[in-house]
Amino acid sequence: MVEFYCTTKTEAMQRIQDCVSRGGCRFYVAGTVTLARFQAVRAKFADSYETGLTRHQIRRRKEGGCAVTYVVWWWNKIEVRFWLLITPGRGAIWRLETPLALSDRGSRLKINGDYELLLLSRSSASGGDESWTWRLDTASFEQWRHRLERSVNVYPKNPSRLSQSLYSLYRMPGFRGIRQQVGLLVGDARRQWKSRYSNADFPDTPGLGYVSRIKAEIQDAATFLQQCINSHARQAIAEALRMNHES
Repeated sequence: MVEFYCTTKTEAMQRIQDCVSRGGCRFYVAGTVTLARFQAVRAKFADSYETGLTRHQIRRRKEGGCAVTYVVWWWNKIEVRFWLLITPGRGAIWRLETPLALSDRGSRLKINGDYELLLLSRSSASGGDESWTWRLDTASFEQWRHRLERSVNVYPKNPSRLSQSLYSLYRMPGFRGIRQQVGLLVGDARRQWKSRYSNADFPDTPGLGYVSRIKAEIQDAATFLQQCINSHARQAIAEALRMNHES
């Protein structure tokens, strides 16, 4: 399967990571499409980049030195985002698109503007090798550091602020790189807390779990599109009710 249909951010992140770490993709193209244009764009990808290949065809293409293009679709409640994930090799995609290298620091694949996919070394206990994972980019990490610092500083006057910050922090997708960063951020916050409040207990923190395998609930484009349309309709109804209530 070279097409994946996602309705949550975490599922999209896992599918992208799979295409890179398991599928051997090293380049990508990212974009967005409206629901009205989804089927037309999907048909274009299938015709131009052969995104409807079977496993046998994928293997044959790779063995023959041809590129394989995977597609991850994600409905983010506003529009459909897509990523074309490409293996090394010959193919029309190099002529029709401008793929970016996943390994280049300046062109890392990002989602939601804050998470980035990159190669990180594992601990020596886990083998010490490199593997692909997600983490907060530098700007987002620093924003979180400042947010926690402010939350600790104002704790006596506004204790709920730190609790809310920790709650949001621990709701992040539990990919390896993100878990490491959460540990660093909370460690910094604890040290700052100790320096300001001595022996007072730091607020309880929940555990940040691992991302388990997410089952692909949607197997075809028609079902995906219908779910997107239904979601869009529910949002429109909710917004209309809200505006009617306010008026």
